[in-house]
Amino acid sequence: MAEVNLVAGFPLPFIHDGGLNESPTSSWGNIDVNDISRLNVGAFFLNTLFYGGITGIIGGTILSIFRVINRLRRRY
Repeated sequence: MAEVNLVAGFPLPFIHDGGLNESPTSSWGNIDVNDISRLNVGAFFLNTLFYGGITGIIGGTILSIFRVINRLRRRY
């Protein structure tokens, strides 16, 4: 039987299932409270920065578009 290595997080996986011999048998193949000890805080922080950067870029782009539209309205 092949071991299932279940992970969560994108672009970097920051938590994974312990799998066989590491998790209780009732949680094999599931990520639950028992797997909190396998949390990779560095990867979680990098994922947060990644998504924060994307949010900032999108928000800045939308704000810039609104400013250009507002300037064009005043001009005409």
